[in-house]
Amino acid sequence: MKNKVISLFIVALLLGCHLFAQQNMVLHNLYYLPQGTYANPSVMPNDRLSIGLPLLSNSYFSAYNNSFTFRDLIHKGPNDSMMIDVNNVISKLQPNSNLNFQMQTDLLFVGLRFKRSYIMFNATEKAEVQFNLSKDFVDFFWNGNAPTAGTQKNLSLGLNLNHYREYGLYYARTFFDKVNVGVRYKLLFGMENLQVNSSNLGIYTDPNTYAITVSSDVNVNSAGLSKVDIANFKKYLFSTGNKGSAFDIGASYKITPRWTVDASVIDIGGITWSRDAKNFRSADPSSSYTYFGSPIQSVINDSTKATGIITHVLDSVQNSFRVKESETTYTTKLNPTIFLTGRYSVNQFLFASAIVQARKKFDTWTPTFGLSLNGRVGTYFDLALHYTYNKDIKHNFGGGAVFYFGNASIMLLSDNISGAIRYKDTRFLNFRAGVAFHFGKYFVDKDKDDDDIPDDEDKCPTVAGPPETNGCPDTDGDKIIDIEDDCPKEPGPKTLNGCPDRDNDGIIDKFDDCPELAGEAEFKGCPDRDHDGIMDVDDKCPLDPGSKELKGCPDRDGDGIGDGDDLCPDKKGLSTNNGCPPDSDNDGVADEDDKCPDLPGEVQSNGCPNADTDGDGLFDKDDDCIFTSGPSENKGCPAFQEDEKQLISNASTSVAFEDQSTELKSSSYQSLDDLAAWLKSREQIVVKISSHTDNEGSETAKMRLSEERARVVKDFLANKGVNPLRISTAFFGGTKPIADNNTAEGRKQNNRIELLVKYK
Repeated sequence: MKNKVISLFIVALLLGCHLFAQQNMVLHNLYYLPQGTYANPSVMPNDRLSIGLPLLSNSYFSAYNNSFTFRDLIHKGPNDSMMIDVNNVISKLQPNSNLNFQMQTDLLFVGLRFKRSYIMFNATEKAEVQFNLSKDFVDFFWNGNAPTAGTQKNLSLGLNLNHYREYGLYYARTFFDKVNVGVRYKLLFGMENLQVNSSNLGIYTDPNTYAITVSSDVNVNSAGLSKVDIANFKKYLFSTGNKGSAFDIGASYKITPRWTVDASVIDIGGITWSRDAKNFRSADPSSSYTYFGSPIQSVINDSTKATGIITHVLDSVQNSFRVKESETTYTTKLNPTIFLTGRYSVNQFLFASAIVQARKKFDTWTPTFGLSLNGRVGTYFDLALHYTYNKDIKHNFGGGAVFYFGNASIMLLSDNISGAIRYKDTRFLNFRAGVAFHFGKYFVDKDKDDDDIPDDEDKCPTVAGPPETNGCPDTDGDKIIDIEDDCPKEPGPKTLNGCPDRDNDGIIDKFDDCPELAGEAEFKGCPDRDHDGIMDVDDKCPLDPGSKELKGCPDRDGDGIGDGDDLCPDKKGLSTNNGCPPDSDNDGVADEDDKCPDLPGEVQSNGCPNADTDGDGLFDKDDDCIFTSGPSENKGCPAFQEDEKQLISNASTSVAFEDQSTELKSSSYQSLDDLAAWLKSREQIVVKISSHTDNEGSETAKMRLSEERARVVKDFLANKGVNPLRISTAFFGGTKPIADNNTAEGRKQNNRIELLVKYK
């Protein structure tokens, strides 16, 4: 009888393993269905409205054990008779065998799509059993204690039974056409829970006396088990004191139009059990009880003694293993699952993916690896093929199909199809089925231009283009789509909106008058190498900055004759004299440097002949005053009196002009009047007026200003009766400063008139 009970128990477990399933690997890739959000929170279904009805939309069953199969227990014996081989099962068991059962069904879901956002509400019923069974437990209860006499056996059990209801609110959004982020908040209502944290039952059989010593440590929590009232359906559906919360989160990133990666975490949270909570703890975890047996003869002779012996044993066990009962609130955590996926889209209707899943069971993370191929066959049928591998179940071949009929989709999935076909040889099987109704957009994405890119993902839905440019054509192949390319038939950089620029001057060829030569925008792409504002084709001196008047050539001395044509480029001259200053006596010495401008002389004698015109004992070449005698110590010139020196000094220092002007200040008049009167009384005296400016403004402008100022002073003296032939001028612009031009005072000093007064 005992053996039959144990056999039926194990058979029930095995049958259970073939009724349920758990992994969600195939579901994870169904990102176009609303049910796909349960495994992949970054899913964005295309339908404007999706509805799932109670018990139809999403039913899911799962089971798994890591040790034995149906065939290990029941197989053919002699004469083809069926036999139950429990010892064979025991030999297959791991030291700690894990059994996992899971069930899930939707009561309702509603999903809505708003352009880049998706919102979904779901109400789902969930139940899960995790059972940890020791090998010693089955061996002891099947074979008894005799075979294991002299050894300590561990009959531990681990159990977590969890039944709860989930109300979830899901939201996902697309960012930048590449990133999807989704999150589901779940309000949990716990219905029933049984949690065996520890039930360490140890049994030792003495090999000589066969006395049995038992030790036990019990730690069990339960909730909702004594107040299950299914008859009162409304109360059972909505009234519970066991509440909790959890959330799912996920994100996907489209690296390229073909490559996408996503990651998600499911079931982060737990439930606090307070309604009908009961706790059972061993009062003394170290206690033990030894049963030495009873005399068989005394029991045979007096049957009443048997009842007394049994009562005595039970009382002794109860006293030894006292259990404390309490009603303390406790919390259980959900078993979270992590997904990492890489997906490659071959085209709009076919993609391949690799998945890594890790799920937590009994505080241990179990990794699973998978490869998937998903594709659309025709208009009304999707097919998924999947391969799974983990350390306990080496090879699983799963898959699924989704059928479309009008506004309805029918989903049939399994992570281990081979297990359904050869159920006697499998340790893992699962199954998911569901019917959903969709409105607002059909399942096959429209593709008007037949470029294998759905219209809602195609930036150019009416013109065919490659995935690399999001469905838009790129005629010239410069990776800039034609609608954004100003030169769609000629390749060019993105910085120039796709137009070519052969000379790399930042001016596209079609607007560049010199497309082969780098140039300036103001000249429509033609060069101006000396940056003088005159492009090279119009510039006679393209490497030296110059003025427009001289067609781009420089004029250092400001005499209006370009340096290239100026024989005296550093001295202002006349065009009739090839840019050199005048030479009245044609002796090769310019008048301004010729001490004898009216007499031909020698260059080495500063334009004077080797003569002593004034008879003062100095040759004219060494005489500053060749027509007036004077002492040699004064270079042949008469010496000025002190009052004459003061008069000259006053005239020189008092001459001033309005700022940047040729207008004399009135303060200059008196000293110039005095100078003019004195010069008229001394016919043998000549005066040279030198004009200087500061450095503000262009060099040409400064030269012109200083020239005009020297002329104004000369005209002033001439108008007062001084013979103009006795007055010469020189102008130097800002080339000879006597003070710092960086200060106002320095610039004031540099704007000056210098008077050189001497005898002829």
